[in-house]
Amino acid sequence: MTMISKNYDVRELVPPEIYNRFGPDSVRYVRQDVVDFLEWISDYLKVHVIVNNWHFFLTNPEPTGKEEWFLNGHIYKNSGFRMPDCPEGANLSQHKFKDAIDCKASGFETGTIRGIVIENFESLKERFGVSTIEIDTPTWDHVSFCLTGLDHLLLLPYK
Repeated sequence: MTMISKNYDVRELVPPEIYNRFGPDSVRYVRQDVVDFLEWISDYLKVHVIVNNWHFFLTNPEPTGKEEWFLNGHIYKNSGFRMPDCPEGANLSQHKFKDAIDCKASGFETGTIRGIVIENFESLKERFGVSTIEIDTPTWDHVSFCLTGLDHLLLLPYK
């Protein structure tokens, strides 16, 4: 385990290609404000918000009391930082600049985190640099921390 905060392992925010190459030094592909936001939203919901879960399947091929990690059996590995050549998402996705995460919270519907971000935007922008969300995403809530030059939350359609 390579913990980078109270509740988050670096592997939850980087793909296996990065972690396998850099190990604990993979933290350089993670923004501190993103980790701080994840801690905040997890405390708010009182559940561990999942970005990537690929590392959990390496040691737990079957549910063992942490079923929230399994999210209907889907393995997520590109919901945090993405490699520049990753075919998932847009060519210039904010994920490739470590400016975006796709969040999933076991027991909560897609859109829950999006709604919390909308409701608390002013404080989240000031505390963590939250700037953008995607709307109508199918199974995750996309939150971006990129500079927009706007004083309001940017709502992007999911493509």
